Order: sequence, then structure tokens, then C-alpha cells
Amino acid sequence: RTVLPSGALLRELSSGRREVFHADGTSAIMEQDPSGGGRWRVRRLDGKVFGRTAAPPPPAPPPAQPESASDGGSAARDGEEESDPAAGLPQDEGTRRQSALLEAEKWPPDGVLVDGGKTVEWELDHVHVLTHVDPHTGQRIRTYEDGLLAFEDSQGGSGTCVLADGTRLLRRRTNDGFDVTVEGNGAARVVCR
Repeated sequence: RTVLPSGALLRELSSGRREVFHADGTSAIMEQDPSGGGRWRVRRLDGKVFGRTAAPPPPAPPPAQPESASDGGSAARDGEEESDPAAGLPQDEGTRRQSALLEAEKWPPDGVLVDGGKTVEWELDHVHVLTHVDPHTGQRIRTYEDGLLAFEDSQGGSGTCVLADGTRLLRRRTNDGFDVTVEGNGAARVVCR
């Protein structure tokens, strides 16, 4: 277990799996594949789940075909129809890269490039969340099917997340931002300011 300066809890398992738990209830789990790469499964507080992985490098642009003065510059003039009227138009790098990745089936068809084209992200099935708001205090309580329990005060400034193993991540609003405390059974208490 490692507590990061941001207050997030990082667990690295012997299988190569990495788990990151944030004090706001967001979690990310990375499973490594045999090639050494991996895909992150990110669960947001609202139960939406996204897959994320590094995008492969963009393919090299196709070599430019010089037009010959003898053939008139177009295959359509030789009696052949062009199947794609935009085929001769230059594509921007993002469109070319996305098309090449889809053709190579390196990522799901509903994936999009994010983080300046460095990451591919796609939506997965959501996690079921049960939300209850205490009518007297306004405190919001969420339970997730993956074992997380999250409490949040009525102003959304402070909260507690309890992981399935009993580890607690406490978030408290201060004048300078947030303090995050990570504590668990048999582990040292760590406070990040």
C-alpha cells in the first residue's frame, strides 16, 4: 500500500494488478495483459465505468502519389469511378489515427482519443449504486456493488469512503482545499494536506 501525496491510496498486488482509490469515491483498477501493457477500469462516483488504455503511436501517413501530366491526374477520367469522393482529400492526424486504430481493432469501436490523443477511453457497463439521503442531516450515503461505502455531508465538502477491506479515506474541507486521511486496520494513519 502506498498513500500518494494527493491522498489517493495505491495498492499494487503480486499479480501485477494496480488499484487506486480516491477520497471522493472514484476508483481505478489496472489489469496487466501478458504483453506487459494494461487497461484501466475507472469507476466514477455516479457509477459510470470507463475503460482507458494508452493509445498506440499514430500510423505513418501514406506516401504522396505525384500526379502525372500524361494521365490527366484522375483515375475517373480513365473510365473508373472513384468509390470515395473524399479519398483524395488530406485527413488530419487525429482522423487518420482513429481510422487506423479502428481498422487494426486495437480498441473498442466506441472508444475515443482523450488527453491530447495519448489515451483511448470507452464506456463500460455501469456499477449499480444505491443512494440514500438522510432527511434530517442531508448526509448522502452511497453503497456500490463492488463493496465501497461512501458518506458525504450535505454541502459536499467532507466525506468518508470505506473500502471492502475496512480501509477508510476521510476527506475534510479546509480553507486551503482538502485534507485527506487514510487509515486502516493494522496500518499507519496518513494525513495529506
